[in-house]
Amino acid sequence: MGDQIAPSRFVEDADVRVMSPTRKIDGPADANGYGSSKWGGEVLLREANDPCGLPVAVFRCAWILAVTI
Repeated sequence: MGDQIAPSRFVEDADVRVMSPTRKIDGPADANGYGSSKWGGEVLLREANDPCGLPVAVFRCAWILAVTI
């Protein structure tokens, strides 16, 4: 998600609607929509929080890996 946001603006507790109000899709590399879906999901959560006071916490994980023991 952060690939379209300047590193100086990418702050963990910033509102994504302010930090990145729009999302650009450049071509085939973005066609899978993963980053855009993360952005859209976060926007929807923030929008639900505003009028309803729905408690929301967003964790922006860099990597999630499965570990086999």
